[in-house]
Amino acid sequence: MEGGINRQAHNTGLKACLAFGPARLSKNPPGFSTKGLQSAARIICPSVTDKFHTGSLRGIFSHAHVARENDFNFLPPAGGKLCEAFFDTLTGLKAYLAFGPAPYRQRPIICARRDTVKKTRIRLSLFSLVLALVLFGLTIRLTGRDPLVVYWSILTGSFGSTKSFLNVLAYMLPLIMTGLGAAVAFQSGVFNIGGEGQVLVGGLASVIVGLTVPLPAPWGWLLALLAGFAAGALWALLPTLFAGRNLTSLSVATIMMNSIAALLTEYIVKSYFQRPGASNTETVVVNEGSILPRIFPSTQFNYGILVALFCVAVVTWMLYKTPFGFSLRAMGSNPRAMQQAGLPIYGRTIAAMCISGGLFALGGSIQCLAVYKRFVMGFSPGYGWDGITVATLAMNSPVGVLLSAFLFGMLRSASISMSLTSQVTTEMISVLQGFIVMLVASPDVWNVLGHLWQRLKSCVGRGRKQEGAAE
Repeated sequence: MEGGINRQAHNTGLKACLAFGPARLSKNPPGFSTKGLQSAARIICPSVTDKFHTGSLRGIFSHAHVARENDFNFLPPAGGKLCEAFFDTLTGLKAYLAFGPAPYRQRPIICARRDTVKKTRIRLSLFSLVLALVLFGLTIRLTGRDPLVVYWSILTGSFGSTKSFLNVLAYMLPLIMTGLGAAVAFQSGVFNIGGEGQVLVGGLASVIVGLTVPLPAPWGWLLALLAGFAAGALWALLPTLFAGRNLTSLSVATIMMNSIAALLTEYIVKSYFQRPGASNTETVVVNEGSILPRIFPSTQFNYGILVALFCVAVVTWMLYKTPFGFSLRAMGSNPRAMQQAGLPIYGRTIAAMCISGGLFALGGSIQCLAVYKRFVMGFSPGYGWDGITVATLAMNSPVGVLLSAFLFGMLRSASISMSLTSQVTTEMISVLQGFIVMLVASPDVWNVLGHLWQRLKSCVGRGRKQEGAAE
């Protein structure tokens, strides 16, 4: 009977954790017969029941950690196993833990508040960006150029005039969509690197709808965008079904789908939609109602910004305000916790890949409908790969994707100006992007630096104490 009660309380705690996140569950949540995390912890850890009077996630997590560190020797066998699973669930919620591994901390941070996590991520991104600029400047100096001239050319090429600034906003539009697609996949623990193929498939699907379905604006381009999203989702679904539950095979399959998408789109355009007399592989212009209008006709800045902002809001709400989004993030942090909670990992993987593929595809659809007004083979200079870079710098945050996409849009817009004013090739921008990704994707470097800083502060503090004692 006791084991049944423990298991019931354990399952209740898991469900409450996944449903409500870090809320203080001192009151009975609706739909649960017990008091959620607090009651589950009291039954699972009866030896420390007096410690759970607050009912907070931090307190429960701390004592579950104590049980873990003591190998559950002081708990009954059944309770120990349940407590272990309970601990795995809590550790799987990476959004409420301090960012990155903590092998150098003297006292590990068991559970950090959400604002602490955000501050840590923001600091990491800013430090990485500053250090990347320093390394980029040193590289420019080694080539015999003046880094200050290069930095000034980047600023003037991005903010020197209203037109240049609007071009920056236009360049960031596809990066927002592809960055969102990568962020959703990465937060779910799925490494979707088939974004480039999904961009091509989405762009072609939207153009085909724009050619074959004559509708007035805005219904024409709205339907075309929906068709692009659906095509990208289906294209991402195919490798997920083929790979099954093997995430390594899924990554390999998505890479191969990029090549298949490039060859397939080229074949379809040449066979059925090739513009007569065109030397390149391109279609005719879509119907007037399917063209995504530009806000300023002299620039490429278009109403796709509204679509991008809408997608950012929806993805943010889904990931952080819904049980489904919370389960996706929990799956990305700890799949074992998902299994203990009884949630389908494979089903969540399929959903994450479809959403990610659809967002990638919208980036291609916006470019084809607004900028080119047709499908042109090679219209994407690597938006799918750049989306991974954008999401990495943004720490997979949907709001951070806006800032990261703006930065990379600025670099892409300023690359031409940089090559004209400072005689530095545009490929050097890729070098800067590589530095940024390398530093952001290596949190252990910052852990080591933080450890050295803490040791330096402690040495200075001990020296001051010794001086005070001597006086």
